[in-house]
Amino acid sequence: MWPQLALSSSMATTTLVSMCIRTVARNMDVLEKRVCDLPASLLKDLLPHLNMFYLDRIEKVALLKRVSASLQVAWAAKWRDLNRTWRCKLKFMQPEENWKQKCLESLFHMVLLRNSEVHNILTNLSEYAVLSMSAEHVRVLSLTVAGRGGCRLASEELRPILSILEERVRCLRLFDAMALLKQGRKDVLFVLHRLVDHGSVTEVVLKRAPDYFLLSWITSRCTRPPQTVPQASAAPDTWDNLRNEDLWAEEGPSAPKCLRLDLCMDERLCCKFSPSCSVNGRCRVGQIHSLDLEVRSLATVSRLLPSWLCLHSLHLYGTQLSLEKLSLKSTEIQTVENFPSVLQHAPKLSNLHVAGIRHAHLLLHTLPESSPLLKVLILEDINLADCHQEIINLLENSILEELSLKDCRLLEKCRETKDFLVPFVVAVRGLCSLRSLSLCQNRLATSAIEIADLFLGDCPSKITKLDLSSNFILPADLFEFAQRIETYCPAQRLTLDLRFNPLDRDPKVKGQAMKKLLPFCNILTDDWDSRSTMADHVSVM
Repeated sequence: MWPQLALSSSMATTTLVSMCIRTVARNMDVLEKRVCDLPASLLKDLLPHLNMFYLDRIEKVALLKRVSASLQVAWAAKWRDLNRTWRCKLKFMQPEENWKQKCLESLFHMVLLRNSEVHNILTNLSEYAVLSMSAEHVRVLSLTVAGRGGCRLASEELRPILSILEERVRCLRLFDAMALLKQGRKDVLFVLHRLVDHGSVTEVVLKRAPDYFLLSWITSRCTRPPQTVPQASAAPDTWDNLRNEDLWAEEGPSAPKCLRLDLCMDERLCCKFSPSCSVNGRCRVGQIHSLDLEVRSLATVSRLLPSWLCLHSLHLYGTQLSLEKLSLKSTEIQTVENFPSVLQHAPKLSNLHVAGIRHAHLLLHTLPESSPLLKVLILEDINLADCHQEIINLLENSILEELSLKDCRLLEKCRETKDFLVPFVVAVRGLCSLRSLSLCQNRLATSAIEIADLFLGDCPSKITKLDLSSNFILPADLFEFAQRIETYCPAQRLTLDLRFNPLDRDPKVKGQAMKKLLPFCNILTDDWDSRSTMADHVSVM
């Protein structure tokens, strides 16, 4: 009887504490200043019950009480609450993500775009208060037609929010620019002008076939050095009376129309919105270093390429170019067949990301000769089952520092997986410059054991980062892998990514494997439930 009474008393105490914590959370507007008096243990229990507004406000107290780890857990939980598809997004995020920043950036967009679900997350707080708090953490700003977000930022009410964004936003993403401009051309252009020309934006992403009007304006910011725009002769209120066709000038009978930037970015137009906008009556022109375009044909932008002197990175979807960093995502056979000749004109290419192409052997065969300075190669969603010899040849004739073969079906046609993995491992060991290797989503399963031989012998690989995530590696396979690593004793500590493998199938064996790996590896793992959903199962198969 006594043990039963003791248990009941303990449960009653726990329930009372929980009730008090929830009451404090509901009345934070009154009790916020008293939070610093709470012991660390109670503060730790309080964090999950706070909304994002107060979670942000008591951050200093949480750090002072040394419960920062619990604070990150609370922010991560809030981020999951905001994102229904968080399981899918989690695969592309790093364990050391700043969850607070990610969470408040998501919240900002939901409020700006007037997402109805946000009312269930934050109550008793004004829209302006939430935007002011979250705008400080926006690094990537996405503007769409939803909620008239682009136009609203130009309003008198949200002008202070726009000023915050000018200082914080580094990347600007525009979706369906034609529809966005139709909502309010003057307002949208003013917002873009403030963010790019007066703000800190250096990366721009234009999706869904941007019209030439906006493309010309954006790409004029890719020149070097930046130039101030000459003052137009139009009257201060001329903008309101301009027709669309007045914004264009013909360069010749067969040349595409060119945007008259002197009309679009008149300093007096900018001052009409904000009298303190420009200094000495002049607005500077921003400088974009990274451009990600979705265009229908190369002809759309080819005429402008020679003027893009300050670009460090250019991503074109459905086209091809010659630069230091190139990303190609295409399934067009003709594009791939012409790609090797394009690479011949890019001898300084150091970073190449290719996804979704067919006939990859043409690309791999060309790379050693055409791109001798290539340091980063990322191949994604490409069938390399028939390209084993080309892969080996590339490894033997390159200075790669990072290689990623993601979802490349490497072993699909192997009678014996060792037929490819043995020479592959030997070639990787011989590539002294290689520091990062990713083989995620290649159905390695038991074959992952062979990868441990990278650290075998007198000349082991210099790799410090190895990604084996999403390969259906079972605990028994990991244990054998760990045994080899323990035997080889790699000289340098290895960051090993094992996420999204069904290691939950045998927790005991998993634990034994982890124990062997920990002296040599920083392990990235998760609590993924491999049996939870069919979607998760398919993602690793």
